[in-house]
Amino acid sequence: MRRTDADFRGKYMLVFFGYTYCPDVCPTTLAIEAEALDKIGAAASLVAPIFISVDPQRDTPDRLKSYLASFEAREPSSPRIKFVGLTGSEEEIAKAAESYRVYYRAHLDALHSNGADYSIDHTANVYLMSPEGRFVAYYSPGVLPDEMAADLMKTLSPG
Repeated sequence: MRRTDADFRGKYMLVFFGYTYCPDVCPTTLAIEAEALDKIGAAASLVAPIFISVDPQRDTPDRLKSYLASFEAREPSSPRIKFVGLTGSEEEIAKAAESYRVYYRAHLDALHSNGADYSIDHTANVYLMSPEGRFVAYYSPGVLPDEMAADLMKTLSPG
């Protein structure tokens, strides 16, 4: 099923581009997002955390679902945080990345001639988009969960 940002109208979107084989930045960033959403409690229901893969060759829908599930486990008293994993053709991903001004580039490992083991450089910002799909803010790599949570609460409950 094809998805666009219009499918998430009415919710804030936390958009992050990455890939499931990423050794450090992606799992760290997703864990920070999950912790920040956990900290804001019921207000997390106003946010759709979206992970867009920049690795369509390896990140199948099933792989994304399994990978993202590890970031969704929360305390029993907290609302369930459900990450949305998106992938597509190389052209579709390039178009989405361009719309967010996200850079990514695969590096095939010279030691593995079959090309199965490679890394991808990519922009590591998390983008907060409004329920109408407009840019609100971005979170740089290394943002702390408490900082993200405080900013989300300020945005979600203005006034």
